[in-house]
Amino acid sequence: MLKWVKKSIRSYNRNLIVPLHCHAEDWEWLNKKLLLLNDYQKEKVATKYCNIYIETLNYEKIEYKKYNLARKKANSYLRNYITKLRKFMKAKTLLEYIITPALDELAFAVKNINGLNSKQFMLAVAAQESHCGEYFRQINGVALGIWQIEPSTNDDLYQNYLCYHQEIDPILSQYYTPLMPCPHIQSPMYNCSIARLCMYRYRDPMPELNDKEGMWQFYKKRYNSSQGKATQNQWNENWERYVKDISF
Repeated sequence: MLKWVKKSIRSYNRNLIVPLHCHAEDWEWLNKKLLLLNDYQKEKVATKYCNIYIETLNYEKIEYKKYNLARKKANSYLRNYITKLRKFMKAKTLLEYIITPALDELAFAVKNINGLNSKQFMLAVAAQESHCGEYFRQINGVALGIWQIEPSTNDDLYQNYLCYHQEIDPILSQYYTPLMPCPHIQSPMYNCSIARLCMYRYRDPMPELNDKEGMWQFYKKRYNSSQGKATQNQWNENWERYVKDISF
């Protein structure tokens, strides 16, 4: 008996009908996954899934292997697509709702701090430090927030930079209250602002937009330091996952 079904995704979008060849046991799972996508993505993914499934069935000659292999390849494609999309959306949301407004606010008191290259750099740092907010507290460490600010780093910034630049204080103070036990976790805008100022204070020129190598060198020099555990391979991998596909 043929172990695949051909259905349409009309069931959850009347205006979009995409033939979908799949194993009968996977239809419910596929339905749930495709519901996560918009109309354009549904059509694109369903068509690609269908092609992978049918091509694998036709390629594999051993009868008892072909259906499991087709399921494996097609379902792996869909899982990878959803995973990549979620990382993209997490990075895009972080850029739009935290990084951009935080740096734009700082620009009222500080010059040349909110360029597109600065915003891209802050996204890359977030990707490196916490996978764009996957965790807010360092594992086996003391660093806090999406940008993983250590208490000693925070204190040094206040004692040796911010105390001489009182014009910045009103901007930072709007992000937290004395009742907050941990502003770096509870206020991502504050965490982002402090992270950007930690590098801005040295007045090194920010690398150009899309300069992955230059941004790595800047990050290693002024943020992670030579004693930090971050590696360039990690930086490159996180850039590919979270930064590369974001438009600036």
